[in-house]
Amino acid sequence: MEITNKELLEKYGWSLDCENPLEISHTDGSRASNIPAKLMIESLKEDYKEELEEFRRKNSKVISPDEILLEEQIPEFVIQAVNNLLKLKFMGGEAYIYQDDIMKEALKLCPDPEITRQDIFNNKWMDFEPLFENNGWSVRYDKPGYNESYRANFTFTKKKK
Repeated sequence: MEITNKELLEKYGWSLDCENPLEISHTDGSRASNIPAKLMIESLKEDYKEELEEFRRKNSKVISPDEILLEEQIPEFVIQAVNNLLKLKFMGGEAYIYQDDIMKEALKLCPDPEITRQDIFNNKWMDFEPLFENNGWSVRYDKPGYNESYRANFTFTKKKK
């Protein structure tokens, strides 16, 4: 997957202000131009390559026959997004997490900047409940019906033995 310089810069909080002469700026107020800007882009390319390689390494674990279909369907960055939010939200025996919060976290963790919210839905990557249920969670999904207007959410509770 090839990434453009503009996409690469945006992924790391930079903006391409001018292409000739090359000028970039960061959300923290930092600026670079010409050779320093080129060096920054090269450094970001290396960081991006390392992130992709780490993502590939994490996805190359041995799985059981029961997990194979689910693992193939749900990418690691979505699972990690849910895990991150579970760690933040788990209190009193349950975690109540909004679907759009999981989506935001998944898009933030996604190594491919071209993946969109719609791609995640179209690929059914938010259908992760069986994975978590196979690992000790009871998961309930709730979304608004016709004439209802609340945010879709998941409730995670520890399964009773």
